[in-house]
Amino acid sequence: MKKTRRYLTYVWIALGVVFLLGAWAILAAILKSQKNTVLLYPDEAFVRVFDFLFLEGAKKTWEAIGWTMIRLLIGFTLSFVLGSLLGSLAGLHGWFKNFMKPTLGVMKTIPTAAVVILIVATVYGPKNAHLITYVPCLLIFIVAFPLIFEAFRAALENENPSVLASLDLDGGRRSWMALTKVLWPDALAYAELSIAQSLGLSMKVCIMSEVLSATSASKPSVGGLIVNAQTPAGRVEDILPLALIALLLMLIIDIPFFIARSRKTK
Repeated sequence: MKKTRRYLTYVWIALGVVFLLGAWAILAAILKSQKNTVLLYPDEAFVRVFDFLFLEGAKKTWEAIGWTMIRLLIGFTLSFVLGSLLGSLAGLHGWFKNFMKPTLGVMKTIPTAAVVILIVATVYGPKNAHLITYVPCLLIFIVAFPLIFEAFRAALENENPSVLASLDLDGGRRSWMALTKVLWPDALAYAELSIAQSLGLSMKVCIMSEVLSATSASKPSVGGLIVNAQTPAGRVEDILPLALIALLLMLIIDIPFFIARSRKTK
């Protein structure tokens, strides 16, 4: 019975993919009938993705991917370290949770595009121009930190009461041993979905901020390639294949979390 359900799940997923590709092909055909060639057919787009990765300009593409991944790693690592530490502190101390509410509220509601423009305008200049390369790291932190913070706070606040009672009898729930041996391992299991969501969202924000902050002073990036495709020297039809490369990166990043979730389900 379980095998049948799993088989049906894969069938419906496959049908969903076929539906998306069919809708994409129909939309591309409609646009091409109107002499609009911006949207490539699915097969054309995938061939162009292969060209970007392994043939024409592959070195430039991989360099751009490398810098995008470096920014993602820096921004998300900072978000995870501070989010887990401060979120745990908020889960253990109600006063700190209240203290952080204004900061989290601002980070959750502030328009990220406006932040990118403001930061670029602030650091743009001969002395600080190199900092533009790392603007996406700050945007990633603004987006990912609140999610990770709230995940760890909620995990500690919702810890099993019997576990907390045992910890109180054995050195206290706020001891370093309790955090590292019990509370944080439980919190990671509790926060796994939030971490996966924040990582995927971080990639989207990273590329968006790369598009907005792309200048001659910034290092290569996937977002920068998208910007270059819009210039007279580029090809606007390349925007979709570059977006597919970004999607592929997000899928690769999500694979470990998908495997972990599958194991837990089993």
